[in-house]
Amino acid sequence: MKLIRLATSNDGVFQSAFQNDMTIAPQSQMALLNLTFKSEYDVLNVNSSNFTVTVKSDSTVASSEGTFNLDSAIYNEADYSLFLSNLKYSLNACLPDDDQINSISSQWDVRDYGGRKRVEYRYAPFFNPCNMKLGGDGVPLSLMSFDKSRILVQQKTDVGDVNPLHTLITKQSSIPGGDIQETSDNLLSSSKMCSGNGIMLIRINLGIDNGNANIYDNGFGIGLSRVDLASTQSPGQEIPVESRTYEARFNKPTENYYYINRDANIVEVDSGVAPVSTGVGAVGVLVNRDTLYFKRFNGTLEVGVLQAVGGVGVKTVFFTTTILDTEVDLYPYIYINGSHGFMKLDMFNYSLDPWVNQGYSDNASDDKVDGWDFTGLDKDGATYNAYSNGLGAAIESPGVLFGVTGGYLNLPEGNDWTQSGTGTTERFDTTNLGSIATYRRTQPSAPALEHWWESTSNTDWNIYTTGPPVAGQAVNATAVANLTTGVITIAGTTTFTPTTVPSLAGQVPLFPLPNPTNWEDNLICEVTLHEEIWKFLGFTAFGGNKYLQSDIAIGLNVSTAEQKCWSWRLAEKLFSIQQSDNFIVTCTSLGLDSFDASRVHYTDVGSNVYQNPATDKIGRRKNILMTIPVNDNSSGLVEYEASTPIFIDINNAQELNVKNLNFRVLNKDFDPVEQSGEEAIMTILIKKPNE
Repeated sequence: MKLIRLATSNDGVFQSAFQNDMTIAPQSQMALLNLTFKSEYDVLNVNSSNFTVTVKSDSTVASSEGTFNLDSAIYNEADYSLFLSNLKYSLNACLPDDDQINSISSQWDVRDYGGRKRVEYRYAPFFNPCNMKLGGDGVPLSLMSFDKSRILVQQKTDVGDVNPLHTLITKQSSIPGGDIQETSDNLLSSSKMCSGNGIMLIRINLGIDNGNANIYDNGFGIGLSRVDLASTQSPGQEIPVESRTYEARFNKPTENYYYINRDANIVEVDSGVAPVSTGVGAVGVLVNRDTLYFKRFNGTLEVGVLQAVGGVGVKTVFFTTTILDTEVDLYPYIYINGSHGFMKLDMFNYSLDPWVNQGYSDNASDDKVDGWDFTGLDKDGATYNAYSNGLGAAIESPGVLFGVTGGYLNLPEGNDWTQSGTGTTERFDTTNLGSIATYRRTQPSAPALEHWWESTSNTDWNIYTTGPPVAGQAVNATAVANLTTGVITIAGTTTFTPTTVPSLAGQVPLFPLPNPTNWEDNLICEVTLHEEIWKFLGFTAFGGNKYLQSDIAIGLNVSTAEQKCWSWRLAEKLFSIQQSDNFIVTCTSLGLDSFDASRVHYTDVGSNVYQNPATDKIGRRKNILMTIPVNDNSSGLVEYEASTPIFIDINNAQELNVKNLNFRVLNKDFDPVEQSGEEAIMTILIKKPNE
């Protein structure tokens, strides 16, 4: 029997060179007698040299880029979770407040996947939580808990329309006159709002003064709570005052809106903003009724009201507050005061946290679909998301908010237009518009001329000379319209005069709302972090620049099912500060009769890709000498001593003359270990047959 002692300071790589040939008899066996080594615990120093986080939600659009700075701190094994929380917060705070489809209503997360970190980006469906439909069965589901004996939720459909356009929320007709109930007639949700770039809103369908003097005997409130109220109380119980974290409240048409900002105020505050259109006496069309909104972006929460004032949309902000990274979870709630018939609500929608079905677990390897999910894969690997599973029909049309703005000119209605100076005839149509144009302009006398016009406000237009134009394309000229005469002035000099003064058409959105149908776009999102951050997370394949960038494809048309409506980048190595609970000793110079059939991400297959669950347990020949369980890795020290060495066949048919005998210590996923400065010691036994 031979005993070989080896030592190394090179991250678990043991290499030996024998001055004299060492012979190994045919059909010999090998065993590990003992091993001592200490794995490295990394410390991350976040400071001004490496704390910048950059996200471009659409790599083709410069305006979709946002930046944010990580908190400056030194993180080690005792507090690395604070860094991960701050990183997720910073990624979400980078999402810009613009109309990029994969920015509005989207969210980032950094989750664990079998010890590796996975940077994930998902769309957060903007939808009606009181009227969801899944698959082809059309069965409505609800994420809101409420007392059905007191709260009535109805799906209203306009004449000639197949899908419900409005979900009407009222008190049940049995509620007696004079009833108040304050906040106990409520709807509560355990599904938190998106913590990235998300929206929640509700419209006043009807709000009538009941004639009573009490300020709390009528109206409604809508808010976000740091407490999961649906899990801590039953519907019908009063919402604790301290749990009403952020709220906007309407009482009567003649009283101002009130709000609660728990970050700054203990009691309700008068907003100073009066209701404009609440349906009293059927004043104002439905699309122009006051709409309360909550918008989360750039690490802040904005709360206010959208109103139609003199035919023009107006957004009034009640307050804006900073949401800290330790306070990311916010849960929607609604309550209705007063008696039946005085308060009716509709168009309640919000951007849902897209990880709802995982129970907000940090462990991505636990992902599964027990009943439904919004963006991800089901247990069989098939795409499962809000768009492809029928939730689109349950969304209260985002277009209704377009109705609270003044319209732009209906240019085709003004055909033929006469251009000043040249006298040429101009015409507009809606053919071949592409993704952003409102109208196309042609000249009957010169059919080759083709320009595209994009409405940007009630009176302003962008003009593109090549197209159809796409988001981010350079604007070639601008135009201003006179809504009274219809005359359009281009670049301050050239005018178009219409044959007939066009009427207003369409509406310009007061602020952008997500449209799930655009999930079919195939977009690339870019996330850029300093290489020290990437390496700390376990990433290695990002080139050699100081700041390293990763592209993430997202959309229904991307090539892999895993990226439909969501996407990720998986680290190549275990998270360095989360030590392995099992180590593997392999022989790199001799073949051993060993196999591996574990569910792991092999890093030696050439591409560092996720293995399909259907094939990742197929046995592979691996030269494993021993696996070493770790009972306590709080210090990084591993000490192994075999009481009864287990010998593995070398299966050498002939005698071997060995000048080099090499071994390597890997973690449980066959990743290299990071060894501290202390020397690692290993003792190997080799025996002949029958020895």
